[in-house]
Amino acid sequence: MLSLTGESRQLGWPRTACAALAFCALFALLVGRIWWFGEASTWAGFIRATLFLCLALSLLDASVFRQCLKQNYLLWAAAALLAYIAVSSIWLGDGKTMRRVVLVSAFFIALAHAADQRQSHWAVLISATGIASVMACAVTLWDLWHAGSLDLGNRAAAISDSGIKGLAEFENSVLASLQMAFSLVLIVWLYLIAKRRSIQCFWLLCAVVTSVYVFGTLGRSGWLAAAVAVVVLVTVLATKQQRYAFWGGVLVTATLAVVFFHERIAYELFTRQLTHRDEIWRMVFGLMPGKWLLGYGADASIESLLGLQKLGGSETLINHAHSLYVEVIFNYGLLGLAAFVTVLAGSIRRLWLNHKNPLSALWLSILCGAAAAIGVDFSSFLSTPNLVWLWVWLPVAFACALPSASLRSGLKQFKAGDHGAAAC
Repeated sequence: MLSLTGESRQLGWPRTACAALAFCALFALLVGRIWWFGEASTWAGFIRATLFLCLALSLLDASVFRQCLKQNYLLWAAAALLAYIAVSSIWLGDGKTMRRVVLVSAFFIALAHAADQRQSHWAVLISATGIASVMACAVTLWDLWHAGSLDLGNRAAAISDSGIKGLAEFENSVLASLQMAFSLVLIVWLYLIAKRRSIQCFWLLCAVVTSVYVFGTLGRSGWLAAAVAVVVLVTVLATKQQRYAFWGGVLVTATLAVVFFHERIAYELFTRQLTHRDEIWRMVFGLMPGKWLLGYGADASIESLLGLQKLGGSETLINHAHSLYVEVIFNYGLLGLAAFVTVLAGSIRRLWLNHKNPLSALWLSILCGAAAAIGVDFSSFLSTPNLVWLWVWLPVAFACALPSASLRSGLKQFKAGDHGAAAC
């Protein structure tokens, strides 16, 4: 296991407590999005409370911050991006985004503590996420089938929630596709690292059920994110035999999909195309003259400036840019976009250099899927826990937690069950 210092096995109680709090927050973020006690505000409040408590305990050991920042240029770049957003909120807005900057910063610190734990600890967390996700998918598909409303080729019947109050309620089919696409990547990872054939068969079955759900949402951004992420994951982590089996399965699945759903697939990919996203992007860019460098500020809203616009023959409320890159340009200008892309590219590079570590391979694949999908969807770049946290901030924070020193000296092969990342 990589370690920034020789003391990672003899952590004091503050670090141990911080690691426990970090996993509590991650459990809520990963599993709690499927089902949680009370309302959504209770779920988000629990995550905030654990992250801020982790931040407070981290202050008891200042050496953690020194170790994190020492020669960690990626973390410095991420810190510069968050600092720029904070300044933008104060200078060009009303300062509301400052709280979110602190929250995301606390999340980075929590990941620094969690990343130092054994792969087996992460595997338990990810397994819980996979099981919760596939149960939600199975219940949803069963209820729809039992009600006679399961129609994978009908957009009007696109899956958006489970039909059970509090369980996998995602508001719309696009959010549902991105939520379960994330779970699908985790399940594929669990399949790839499994050693026993029975466990592999179990996770393979889970992947099939989740794939049917993701397809049934007809959410193309979820399709894109999942496809890119799974291809990257299989490429960097699978054995030769697994890669052959994967591409064989893809061929069979694609053949069946074309045979039974060719009209729907052709309509989604070639008729609907960008569904007026390009028009929205042009509208946003039309607001940018004089604001290209710094944008409108962290607290500015696209909805307040565009409001109702005529799209496709009817008036539509434009409440976000339908592209995280375009949203970043609107709020933070080209300077903010350059900083964001730098952090993304640096994170992908660091995860790639460390891809022999199965956890790094997982977050590399998810970040690659995100890099493609945020071009055509996602919103709320810096917000309370949401999809951007899952697809962007989580893998970026993990990449920042990897030690720069190990990348300069070369990567080591890890022992089974001890494939972790360093604290910083």
